Amino acid sequence: MPSVDPERLGAFARFLWRRFLDDRCLETASALSYTSVVALVPLTATLLGVAAMFPVYAHGGDALTAFLFRHFVPGAAASIADDVRTFAHSARSLTGWGAAGLLVTALLTMASIEDVFNRIWRVATPRRAWARFLVYCAALVFGPLLGLIILAISSYVVSLPLVATAEQAAGVHSGLHLLPGMLEWIAFAAAYVVVPNRSVRLLHALAGGLLAAALFEASKFVIAVYLAHASYRQIYGAVAVAPIFVLWIWVAWLVVLLGASFTAALPAFRHRPLPQKHSPGFEFYALLRLLGRLAHADARARGLHSERLLTLEPMLDDDLLQHLLGLLAVPRVIERGGHGQWRVLRDLDTLELGQLHALVGLPLPLGDAVLPCNGDALGRRVGAALASLREPLRGPLRRSIGSIFQNDRQTNPGPSNA
Repeated sequence: MPSVDPERLGAFARFLWRRFLDDRCLETASALSYTSVVALVPLTATLLGVAAMFPVYAHGGDALTAFLFRHFVPGAAASIADDVRTFAHSARSLTGWGAAGLLVTALLTMASIEDVFNRIWRVATPRRAWARFLVYCAALVFGPLLGLIILAISSYVVSLPLVATAEQAAGVHSGLHLLPGMLEWIAFAAAYVVVPNRSVRLLHALAGGLLAAALFEASKFVIAVYLAHASYRQIYGAVAVAPIFVLWIWVAWLVVLLGASFTAALPAFRHRPLPQKHSPGFEFYALLRLLGRLAHADARARGLHSERLLTLEPMLDDDLLQHLLGLLAVPRVIERGGHGQWRVLRDLDTLELGQLHALVGLPLPLGDAVLPCNGDALGRRVGAALASLREPLRGPLRRSIGSIFQNDRQTNPGPSNA
């Protein structure tokens, strides 16, 4: 069993926390908590509507809603479930325009969540509008349907004659107590794979989902213990459930975003030897190497996933890779396909080096330095191209600053017109 390096573990923890703060996850959790409260009734109405589409699940929507509030919300706030179901049933009787408004609210909430996930994963280009709409509709339809199927299977297992005795039924019920935690793990991992507009390794998503599920259950327990000894009801009276529920939604979003940051940090955190690290200002060299990799794959009618690009270019970390891919994707030099692979979109034979420099806005490496990975064929070609840019500038760059203002010393330049 490999030993854990405490220094590496501490460095990763600092890296994760810095990303969590840089992505403004604390503020984002606050915004998403209020957005979720607003969208709670539309989402519940959608859940009930999906259940009503299948006669076999005529009353399954209420059962699923009760299951969700019973297992995923602290007991002190779970009493709001009846009110939410009442509002959702009322919402189903709205006119076409009213129902459309609720659907738009639900879709906008999901769009906000996707934007946050894209920021955490450093994705510069979101999905196209039609692709986002299809993903959201699939989540709204198949999410509740999957929950109804799981509830039906669990009810069927408990009712089997094989587990009819009290002892056997108790054993099955004990096993079913693990179901909420398993559902949380699967749901978090699935969200970390599906929501960002980039390919995410399943192993990383499972690790992040497991962390989020564990923190979710721990947070639920801590809040329940705290509220058992707090005086919320003495202060707020009958409306005490409202601040408790909003607090829980905020904590839940913190857990979700921390799990997302953890998942995104796993491929981004890398220890590399010094020769594999590139100096600041040499991003243009790295960008040309990326284009070379994509052009080589495009000649074989293939694309490359982000993970493959990281393997081919060990000098890059995930953050810099996503930044460079975003710079190339915005002017449509490359694009991300439906399967998550990056492909060249423009004809590179007609794209000039100066045009590319103007499109991406990266500084050219003007100084002499050892370029990383300059020993391979791609590094030699890119290095030679950049050297041809530096060579005409060597003489002018040796000019002293004083010589620029030499005439100003002899004559008064006069006041500036600025």
